[in-house]
Amino acid sequence: MPGSRPRFLEAPLSLKHPSVHSYWNQASVALDQYLAAHRDIDAEGLSGLAVALFAYTMEDVQQKVSKNTTNAPKLLPLMVLGFDTLRGLVAAQQHLSLATVIVCGRTIWEAKVRILFIAGSKTPDLYADRFARFVNVERLRRHYSGRVPLSASEEAALKAQCKEWVDAKTDTLKKPHQLEWTAEGITVKKQADAAGEKTFYETYYSISSLFIHTAAVGQRMYMKGNDLNTIADAKMIRLQSAIASVNAIGLLTAYAKFCGIPLPMPELQSFHIQAQTLMKS
Repeated sequence: MPGSRPRFLEAPLSLKHPSVHSYWNQASVALDQYLAAHRDIDAEGLSGLAVALFAYTMEDVQQKVSKNTTNAPKLLPLMVLGFDTLRGLVAAQQHLSLATVIVCGRTIWEAKVRILFIAGSKTPDLYADRFARFVNVERLRRHYSGRVPLSASEEAALKAQCKEWVDAKTDTLKKPHQLEWTAEGITVKKQADAAGEKTFYETYYSISSLFIHTAAVGQRMYMKGNDLNTIADAKMIRLQSAIASVNAIGLLTAYAKFCGIPLPMPELQSFHIQAQTLMKS
């Protein structure tokens, strides 16, 4: 790979070794040394605190819910996804992987937008139910593609639960562009607008798309001068990691408020102060 930094992953280095094993014995040491030298304790601490807040609040969550008790379990998969992704964010920060940080961050943000959209709508019961039932559309998709065949009775039962996504004339699923969870064609952009996340959509979402869709222009994030490096600038990783951590707590807060779950306010306030300080530095 062009560029002089970091040297431990440059292709010429492998030409000096007869095997992958002998090469990696040397290169892995150099990689560990590089990561240690550029380690960001503050960013790691922020994402670690986000994990702690998330886990603490969601522990025994079924017993904590005091509002929207029917909808809480329907949206719980979003919280599981958010927590899993947040833990991945911690690892991404430790290994200075900008792509992983951004992909994790986008997943967390979309989960947050979904809950904010549902909670803020005039019909939260309807949208929470549709979100929960949309998994059956995926099962029907796999059936019609031949990947996971269903019996006639299983197919009929699923279609009965997916009436919004079944074409009344063909008695099969609607066209692919019509198969989204709201059943109303409400795009991520429209959901973000309704959830008060329009500005974030226009900035953060666009940046993340460079990675999600492997746009060539994304290479500039790995450039230093005229060199294309294998690890992005640590400051850029730090900023994106902080944004993702803040969105994770935003996801947690949105779910907790919607479901009447107590939040550890002193620790939350401390988190936001740390996040603001980090993003300004």
